[in-house]
Amino acid sequence: MPLKVKTWIPGLDEALGGGLPDGCVAALMGGPTAVHELFARQLLYLHVVKGGRAAYISARRPASDVQREMEAYGLAVEDAVKDGRWVFIEALTRSAREELLSLAKSKIEEGRWILIDSLSYLASLGIYRLEVEDAATQKPLSSLLKGLLKASRRHGGVHSILVTRGLMDPRSEVLVEDLVDYVLDFTHEVAPGRVTRQLLIKKASAPISTPVLNFKLTGEGIAVETVTRI
Repeated sequence: MPLKVKTWIPGLDEALGGGLPDGCVAALMGGPTAVHELFARQLLYLHVVKGGRAAYISARRPASDVQREMEAYGLAVEDAVKDGRWVFIEALTRSAREELLSLAKSKIEEGRWILIDSLSYLASLGIYRLEVEDAATQKPLSSLLKGLLKASRRHGGVHSILVTRGLMDPRSEVLVEDLVDYVLDFTHEVAPGRVTRQLLIKKASAPISTPVLNFKLTGEGIAVETVTRI
């Protein structure tokens, strides 16, 4: 069984039985509320704080926008960017987006945890597709996912891809869930006077005791609510 590595997200490692397996790829899914995005950023940030290295691959917006949004939750990476522990890669042109796998693999080979923001956006642009109709302008979605998995197995790390529900067609979402190691789905319900937020671990490559976790938003990101056993 692969060695587990800590996520350092409050309450999550306990629920996962020690963390996530080294050398895995996780799909982080959610609605347009961007909570899954916050989780992904917090995961990378805490890894760097604990001495690791990370690469944030943004296919949607400039790195300056991402950095500013992270700072709102106290996830300041300015110093880590300066000393090389954290790198932003802007894949904002079509050519860069088409070379996404090469970009990601190069950073995984450096021993960095990576985040792809976001796979669903790239699929909505028609660049990565379940069924390729024009090989000159489209890439197979399965090739991207299998390439990430192969690199993660060889070089280790915990690597994340963001998937916003509704941006990909249902069959493509199913393919993503089928190929990755973990699927973490973030949901919320609004009731008078309160909001209930849940993390559903839809798929896991290692046994877990509790597949549904409540969590809350704090000034420092996400914290999983643990159950005290008497």
